[in-house]
Amino acid sequence: MLLAALEMSGACASPPPPVATPALGMDRYAVPLGGPLELTIRFDAAPDLPPITDDARVLLHFLDPDGALLWADDHDPPRPPAEWRPGERIEYERRIVVPMYPYIGETLVALGLYSAGSGERLPLAGAELGERTYRVATLTLEPQPETAFLAYGDGWHQSEFAGDTSWRWTAGRAVVSFRNPRADVALAMELEGRADVHGAPQRVSLVVDDRTVHEFELEAGGPTVLRHRLGAGELGAGHTVTALYEVVPAGLPVPGGAVDDLRYQPEDEEVTTVESGFGEELMYVKVRYKDPDGSVSRLLEQPVVEAPDGPSTDFRFAASVAGFGML
Repeated sequence: MLLAALEMSGACASPPPPVATPALGMDRYAVPLGGPLELTIRFDAAPDLPPITDDARVLLHFLDPDGALLWADDHDPPRPPAEWRPGERIEYERRIVVPMYPYIGETLVALGLYSAGSGERLPLAGAELGERTYRVATLTLEPQPETAFLAYGDGWHQSEFAGDTSWRWTAGRAVVSFRNPRADVALAMELEGRADVHGAPQRVSLVVDDRTVHEFELEAGGPTVLRHRLGAGELGAGHTVTALYEVVPAGLPVPGGAVDDLRYQPEDEEVTTVESGFGEELMYVKVRYKDPDGSVSRLLEQPVVEAPDGPSTDFRFAASVAGFGML
């Protein structure tokens, strides 16, 4: 009788209620090995959220289609779950770099919560993969393109490692080269200054082919994430692209050229285009080119104004032919 009573008691036990519903957003759903990935992680706390007494950590796992763990990025949320309130939405951004793992293809992304002390996982609402791990997204890992391989030149010290993390110290000027993709690209880099040594703010100039294409200040007390888009025209026509990073301590002038000022949008918003002297211009064209075997680019500039007598007969005929060819 006692055995039967125990079996019935076990059959009637109900699972604990979920403490939250997880969700995940990504800036892209296909990423090459070694590429950066911007994540938006969200937990919607249950309306009847029970008290969470232990310090809970976020489980963030990347799995192959069979559920085998590829890599993990477990971390502490910005606010401890013990401080979450019923019905509250907890949302934050997190940036990761996909490791150079020997796998390409479909990848499952799973979230969870677990006690930092005991390791016990908390129940959540969602598509459970097992052991209170919940599927929130699918990611495709792609091969690393040839353009992603960097050649570190002058100004870089040897790599240093701590666990799975690696970094390089730089001098005031550091040069890096990569294969020219001849297409628009996004250059991603994480930098951290030494404000305790050089003072704040420290300014960084990104120079490509002797042209300053971007300037920014390093954030004090933490890393600065650079993700700058470079157009194919900015990369030139050579086989490789060389970028120069120059860190300028606080209080010193930034050497070299600067990013071109806007022509039609002066800093004084009260000044109109006509008053600034460009009223007759339809546009202003800048073309920079470089010979295939050259090392220095050349800049051509030309304002475009409306012809006083309107377009010529030849121009109208050429425009008609071009328009007909686009039908």
